[in-house]
Amino acid sequence: MRAVQEFLAAGRPSQWPGAFAGLIDSLRRHHFFDGEPEPGPNLNRHVSAILLVSYHCNLTCAGCFASGGSYGMERSHMRLEVIDATIAYLVRQLRALYIGDGYQGEANLGLHFFGGEPFVAFDRIRYGVQRASHAAAQLSQELRRHVPTDFFVTTNGTLMTRDRVEFLRQNNFTVMLSIDGPDHDSRRPYASGKGSLTKVLEAYRALRAAGVKIRINTVLLPEDLGRARAVAEWFKTNVYRDASPHTVWHTFSFQREGPALTVGSQTKAYAPTLVAQFIEVLLELRRLGYQVFEPDLAAKAQMGGTFYKCSSGVKRIAIGPDGKVYPCQGFIHESKALGSILDPQFDHRATPVSREMRERNIATLHPCRDCVFSALCPHQVDCAARAHYTLGGITHIEVDGMCRVGYELMYDTIFTNNCTWLSNLMHNPRMGIKGR
Repeated sequence: MRAVQEFLAAGRPSQWPGAFAGLIDSLRRHHFFDGEPEPGPNLNRHVSAILLVSYHCNLTCAGCFASGGSYGMERSHMRLEVIDATIAYLVRQLRALYIGDGYQGEANLGLHFFGGEPFVAFDRIRYGVQRASHAAAQLSQELRRHVPTDFFVTTNGTLMTRDRVEFLRQNNFTVMLSIDGPDHDSRRPYASGKGSLTKVLEAYRALRAAGVKIRINTVLLPEDLGRARAVAEWFKTNVYRDASPHTVWHTFSFQREGPALTVGSQTKAYAPTLVAQFIEVLLELRRLGYQVFEPDLAAKAQMGGTFYKCSSGVKRIAIGPDGKVYPCQGFIHESKALGSILDPQFDHRATPVSREMRERNIATLHPCRDCVFSALCPHQVDCAARAHYTLGGITHIEVDGMCRVGYELMYDTIFTNNCTWLSNLMHNPRMGIKGR
């Protein structure tokens, strides 16, 4: 282990003393000495879709990057023909991938339901799942190979019911649940001013009891970092107190602006000294067994890493209620529109915005191109929309912020205890995919 650390610290020289010949051979076999990657081989036709099924939200969160869920637009629910057109587009991409390109790997038909608050328009979620499941079954029969569905929903949890929990379980959803810690009630209130914590905790426990895969996400403000240990203790006491640590998947993100806000209107610096304290708290959590980056890290390791750190506009697209297409839910603005999913000739990769996003990859971004973890880096570490709206451009990397958080967590996950985590992953590829 010390030899690996010394080797990486030295900048991966092409020559090393004979005592480390075995290490050199191992690193060479695992592509550490490969030339600069090219985008061509890393871009196939597979794409997933984020359906913004509603531009309405039942909460009034002051720091919402989507400006209360509407993105500054007219509040509306997604038209059913938009859902049909989106699924048809994904099917066309999969058919071309397998038949036209002769792809031999695995690909799914993936839908991420977003808002606003998506459960405001639960009928749209149900319709999308039914149509996508039917389309995947038909395509599987046509291709004579299994094309699975992959369903994900981001929710504030306040509109969960027993029937909806069962629906999510039956359709193998992953649910991202927003819980913002001890100040949740003041940060995520109803219009009446009443807090929403009680309802979201009820949803969390109901989802866990049903065996639904859950990812908790917490948005941290700059002032939260100095009390990160107290926030972590609050979660251990109030949220996952009855759960085994290895069954808890909890990610943290920094606040960001969005297209409906004045750029820079909410930006406050995340002080490097406080970021360091926050990292120590996260390291303590993961060493206790809580899943922070491990599920995402494992998923990327299983596929050999990814070329596009944030795949917005390239491997995934977001569709608004009216059919307009954007790179992701963080770029809902006319200046970032790719076209309409209702246009039979629409091809997101042929648009200038997609080409711009395609140039944002591990071979072009600094310091990513020189980082040993670039192909494994979870997208929470590097959000292109946050880079654009908060930092000033999609190529900006917050080195002393989430970039540093991600690096330290990945280093600790992979290299501590003689690489036990990585070794276990190689022997049991599913070990990192937890969260129930």
